[in-house]
Amino acid sequence: FVARYLHPELWYMGLLMPLYELQVARILARHLQYLQAIRSCNNRRPDRPWCMQCPKCAWVYLLLSAFVDEDVVGQIIPGDLLAEPELLTTNLELCGKSGHKPLECVGTPEEALLALHLAAQRRTSPVHPRLVDILPSAAEAEALQARILDAFNDEHGLPPAWSERIRALARVPLGRDGTRGTMPPQPG
Repeated sequence: FVARYLHPELWYMGLLMPLYELQVARILARHLQYLQAIRSCNNRRPDRPWCMQCPKCAWVYLLLSAFVDEDVVGQIIPGDLLAEPELLTTNLELCGKSGHKPLECVGTPEEALLALHLAAQRRTSPVHPRLVDILPSAAEAEALQARILDAFNDEHGLPPAWSERIRALARVPLGRDGTRGTMPPQPG
């Protein structure tokens, strides 16, 4: 588009374009010191970065919950957005199980289902019972994981060296050994 309609020598790229949002969340989960800087709520105010009621808040909470311990996610987005009755419809819509996908910048219903599966496995508190009802089976979750977490879209415009670096970042799995997914000690 850019070369055709703007100028043939111009190009643009997005470093994260080859990845699903769930893959980006997995990468971010390895760098917990930066999670407090995430801002995605469209209804935020200067004194409150998360409204905890909109699809964007529910989406980011779901993504982070797939790879980060729930107490850490709660430090970033207060509350338990996977257990809140007020967000049940939103969470079902994110997973493609009710109504329509929210008209927000959120991922695919397949990503949401996989994130819900991963979050339910790592949490110590239960998710809303209706969300338990829509969890994919083990075989379905395995297929989603292969299709989403192992994906890399080659239509991205990245220079080859950058493409390989992003591909390498996306391939490294998050450990379940307690060394990642917990908040590092806070100074002082």
